[in-house]
Amino acid sequence: MAPTNPTPSSYSTRPFLRYKGIAVLAAAAAAAAVAFKYQAAAFNHNEVEQRTRKAPYGYVSVDRSGGGI
Repeated sequence: MAPTNPTPSSYSTRPFLRYKGIAVLAAAAAAAAVAFKYQAAAFNHNEVEQRTRKAPYGYVSVDRSGGGI
C-alpha cells in the first residue's frame, strides 16, 4: 500500500496547529503589553487632571497623604 500525502488544504492549517501554544503565549503577552500601556496612560491622565484642577479640589501629592510610618 502506498503512503498517502496530505491534502493541500491541510498544509495551510498545520503551522498554526503546530505552534498553537506559542501563538497563545504571544497573544497573551501582547494583551498584557496593551493593558499596561493603557493603565500607564490612565495614571498619567489622572495626574495631569489633578494638577490642573482648581481649588478646593487642588492637587495633593502622595508625599502629603499623611499615612505611613
